[in-house]
Amino acid sequence: TCLVTRSRQQDTDLLCFYSLPGLTLLHLARMGSDVLTYARIGSSLLCGCSSGQLDLVTLTEHREESTTLEDVDNESQVSSEGSESRRMKAEHNSAVLSVDSCHNMGIFCTCSG
Repeated sequence: TCLVTRSRQQDTDLLCFYSLPGLTLLHLARMGSDVLTYARIGSSLLCGCSSGQLDLVTLTEHREESTTLEDVDNESQVSSEGSESRRMKAEHNSAVLSVDSCHNMGIFCTCSG
């Protein structure tokens, strides 16, 4: 179980994943501001965009020595920290409205309007 926050920073959004109840920063992930929805299975985060594209983000463990919470606003220090993103070709003809996941089967499901 974790807490996920999303904040807008210029032309990208920043997702921060915190452990509960200790609120230790686990992962940072940058994504485009066109992301409408997302779902996570383990270290994989699938993001659905307004363009119909899907972004697959692989989360890696956040290293406290490289970035502190005060540095989150400093784009140069956290530009790719904690994640690796891969944008896939447009899978949908319109905006991706929903992304869901099935942990037992290890699959993602997407829906567009």
